[in-house]
Amino acid sequence: MNPNIPEDMAEIFDEFLVETTEALSHLDQHFLDLEADPGNTGLLNEIFRTVHSIKGGAGFLELNDLVAVAHGSENVLNTLRNGEIAVTADIIDLVLESVDMIKAILSQVQGEDVGTLDIGGMVQKLDLMLQFALEAAGSAAGRATAPAKPAAPARETAPAEPETSPKAASPAKPAETAQAAPAPPAAAPVPAAAPEPKAAAPAPDKTPDTAAKAAATPKVEAETSIRVDTARLDNVMNLVGELVLCRNRVLKLVSELDARGDSDPALRDLVASSSQLNLVTTDLQLSVMKTRMQPVGKIFQKFPRMVRDMARKLDKQIELEIHGEDTELDKSLLEELGDPLVHLVRNAIDHGIESPEVRRKAGKPAHGTVLLSADYDGAAIVIKITDDGAGIDPQRIKNSVIKKGLMGREQLEGMSEKDIYHLIFLPGLSTKEQVSDISGRGVGMDVVLTNIRKVGGIIDVDSRLGEGTTISLSLPLTIAIIQTMMVSAADRLFAIPLSSIVETLRLEPADIQLVDGHQMVRLRDQILPIAPLAKVFGLPRWEPKAGERFNVIVVALAEKRIGLLVDLLHQQEEVVIKSMGEYLGEVTGIAGATINGEGQVVLILDIGAMIDLLN
Repeated sequence: MNPNIPEDMAEIFDEFLVETTEALSHLDQHFLDLEADPGNTGLLNEIFRTVHSIKGGAGFLELNDLVAVAHGSENVLNTLRNGEIAVTADIIDLVLESVDMIKAILSQVQGEDVGTLDIGGMVQKLDLMLQFALEAAGSAAGRATAPAKPAAPARETAPAEPETSPKAASPAKPAETAQAAPAPPAAAPVPAAAPEPKAAAPAPDKTPDTAAKAAATPKVEAETSIRVDTARLDNVMNLVGELVLCRNRVLKLVSELDARGDSDPALRDLVASSSQLNLVTTDLQLSVMKTRMQPVGKIFQKFPRMVRDMARKLDKQIELEIHGEDTELDKSLLEELGDPLVHLVRNAIDHGIESPEVRRKAGKPAHGTVLLSADYDGAAIVIKITDDGAGIDPQRIKNSVIKKGLMGREQLEGMSEKDIYHLIFLPGLSTKEQVSDISGRGVGMDVVLTNIRKVGGIIDVDSRLGEGTTISLSLPLTIAIIQTMMVSAADRLFAIPLSSIVETLRLEPADIQLVDGHQMVRLRDQILPIAPLAKVFGLPRWEPKAGERFNVIVVALAEKRIGLLVDLLHQQEEVVIKSMGEYLGEVTGIAGATINGEGQVVLILDIGAMIDLLN
């Protein structure tokens, strides 16, 4: 919390932050919609009311920097909705810049380091833009430009005094919006807003119905939904995880007792009760997980603005299509997904989509398309970033890899085209000849791979030269509780995520061949590298006796597959992933640990890291 906020105002301040952040999250898209439909007065009024309410709440809390920027934006918006100036791309650019400044101020008051904010410079730019636009409009219409001048001094005298109630801290409540629509109080200091009361004259005829509906809406919302601190949800999820471990232990013990064939009625009751415990625990687990799920649209909504700004900067014509924004994902995963998606979309715009001239010469439409989609695939969610741009040139990647000294020419020659595509995730690799403030330094894509692997995700790349590229991210719906296969190697238990297992095999010792010192097996006309799990972790290696077979689990990461030799396959088990802590957290090939139904600590394998290690 801001140390300048009195303790008795803390709750109002927190509410203001939550509601203002939520309101700002919609403004970017509103401005893009307004740019596409400049005559949409309803949308313009909605934008104005949002900024006006934010200013009012900030004024009540004495956040003067935020008030100043919001008031400058409000003046521009008020002049737009009065029809004195027209909506242009330059005006949208500047008001969006002011929205970014408001977001930065909010981050600053929460204690984040956002650097030095030029509040005065932002307000001055808004003033100058307003004055210039009014003068230009006045010249075109052949009338005086006097109304432009009073707007500037009004800036200093608008600390949102009309908002003297704590309710001013609620920027998005329907009742307030309905009242602010006809004649916003904060517009009063601006002379240009003087005609507004006339426009609001017909309102009394509809006031009772409108007020009743507006008043009813928040009441329904208050009864059906509440805001809960995510820390509380995390705590509940941890408790459910512990409950799952206890359930697994109880079920194991009951199963052992039941196997004795005892007909004791108490045992029968215990078996029935344990079965009921299993059902209730599963239902509780699913319910808690569902409360943590959020639509991916929460992060998708930032991209229309980003694509627009980058397209203008690069002088490209780009359309963004978004599908499946209602697909839900665990909140913790959603937070980890934000930065990787930003890198991938920026990469598609900068590296993928060509300039209009190049596209026309290639027989393509002048405008390129970037598709951002999300969909379920079993117990996973798949997010795809697709562009219809130039595609990935494998030869350019090879040349860049050799030039950077990341790999030798001999290594590259033995790689498939698919493997070459995945080299874009190497640290420091870039095929772009010129470095810009957008890309070209070879940073970003390796961060994408690291972040996605960290949450147990898989990245796949598919591309066709001259036609475009698709990057697919496959992520588990949750990282707290997963289904695994229990296996043992050198008398130690390991858990393999079920989502990574392709199939299990039983092989004769003669089926395994040595190729350049590496163990391989031919599986359906393909060569599959295999490795004893015990050997990977430096444990004593098990050798089969005469007539015995090897147990092999085929695991996959995108197109890459390996076979893990294990001593025994046990049962499938739902487990709770626990962190290894700082001391053991960096063990290669280990994603975490859990406790099985017998009370034993079991290490959970990180399949992505193991495949990289063995390759």
